[in-house]
Amino acid sequence: MNNENLKTKENKSEHSALARILAVIGLLVILGLITALIYSLVTGKSVNVLLMILFCLIVIPCILFVLIWFAKLIK
Repeated sequence: MNNENLKTKENKSEHSALARILAVIGLLVILGLITALIYSLVTGKSVNVLLMILFCLIVIPCILFVLIWFAKLIK
């Protein structure tokens, strides 16, 4: 019984570490995209560049959410 509890705690800590890493990566990517969006707006880049950045701001967090959700299912 004690051995099973230890394995469960190890799995939870591995999952939380993976989720935290993915969350930090997601935040850094989002901050970078927002910075790129502001820079592109100020410098007058083409509409295609702005739409690409906006698309990434929507899609990347969704992908990271699915990865974190999938990591929970694997445990």
